[in-house]
Amino acid sequence: MAADPANSCLKGMKRIALLLRGEAFRGGQHHDHGCNASAIEPQKRVWRSVMTHIVKPFEDCGSSVDFVVTECSVITGCPLMHILLMLAGQRTVKQRFDCATGNQAKSMRLTLDFFKNVSRPESFDLILITRHDVEFKKPIIEWHADMKRVNFIGYCERRCLPNPNRTPPWLAKCFSAACNDNAEQCSSH
Repeated sequence: MAADPANSCLKGMKRIALLLRGEAFRGGQHHDHGCNASAIEPQKRVWRSVMTHIVKPFEDCGSSVDFVVTECSVITGCPLMHILLMLAGQRTVKQRFDCATGNQAKSMRLTLDFFKNVSRPESFDLILITRHDVEFKKPIIEWHADMKRVNFIGYCERRCLPNPNRTPPWLAKCFSAACNDNAEQCSSH
């Protein structure tokens, strides 16, 4: 499929924040916890899809991509996270690997708070938020979506927390305020 003209070279997006959240290295079952050594290869495949289908298209268009990464397994400070840091190469990576949260809402809240503490959200042209277990199948420039618009509803996690989320920086405060701990009833792992 040809690239969507609206997204060809993702016009005007020079600085991108890519927030990766949740539990990395999950064993593949819904209730498996992260930081499972048996999940190294599947996790590397997922992260390579992020690099190939999200990061590279932005960089090919002249954008810079900063990573903000939280990893919230029940194992504090998952020692396997060095693999992501190697894949990220020389890119800016701000990380927090000590945040066992127990559910989707708390993971989202913690990630947004960490992002606000280590970055200036308004300095980015686009903020993308996704989980460690989302594998991308096609480049972002082929998505039929206007990246200048917000996507809060993605019908994931029982219609609760969208994934991936994208928001223009001018709506980041609104999005952050909408993601609160009251969403706990949506999903828990």
